[in-house]
Amino acid sequence: GNLKTVIIDKNPSAGALAITSTIANYPGIDPTTSGTQLLDNMREQAVNYGAIYRQAQVFMVDFGEESDSDSESADAPTKTVYTPELTVNARSLVLATGALGRKPTFQGEADYLGKGVSYCATCDGAFYQNSPVAVVGTTSEAIQEAEFLTKFASTVHWITPTDPTQVLGPDVVQNFLGSHD
Repeated sequence: GNLKTVIIDKNPSAGALAITSTIANYPGIDPTTSGTQLLDNMREQAVNYGAIYRQAQVFMVDFGEESDSDSESADAPTKTVYTPELTVNARSLVLATGALGRKPTFQGEADYLGKGVSYCATCDGAFYQNSPVAVVGTTSEAIQEAEFLTKFASTVHWITPTDPTQVLGPDVVQNFLGSHD
C-alpha cells in the first residue's frame, strides 16, 4: 500500500525510558540493556522497516473537521502535525506525549534518578529484592507503591513530609501500617 509511518521525536535522549540505567523486565532483551540502548534499537528497527524518523518539536496539531460518518475510511479528516522543520498530514495519528516530569522534592533525587531513585514500583520493584527501600509521599499512590514494594523489599520505609493522617485520614494510614508490621 501507500501507507507511510512518520515518527516525530522531540529528543531521543529524553523521557523516562531514556534515563533508565537498566531495563531488566522487557521481554526478549539482554537484562543489562539501558533505556537509551532500547530506544536506539527500537528507532533503528522502525527505520529499517520503512518508518521516516525526524527529530523535531511539535508545536501544534490540527485534528481536522469531524465528519458525520463513523467510518475510518479514506474520507476521514486529515490530521496535520506542525513542527518548525516540517508539516505532516495524516489520516491516522498516534500521540505518545509521555508524562510531565515533576520537580525533585529531596536532595539527591535528580542525581540518582534511574540509579536507585525510581517513580515506578511496578517497573523497578524487582531490582530491590531483599533490600531496604523508601517511598516518599503522602498520596494514595505512595501507599500503593509502598504496598507493591512489600513483595520484594526486605523493609519499606515510608517517608512523609507532612502528617499523612492529615492528608489521607487516620483510617487509611492505620490500615496500611497495621497490615505491614
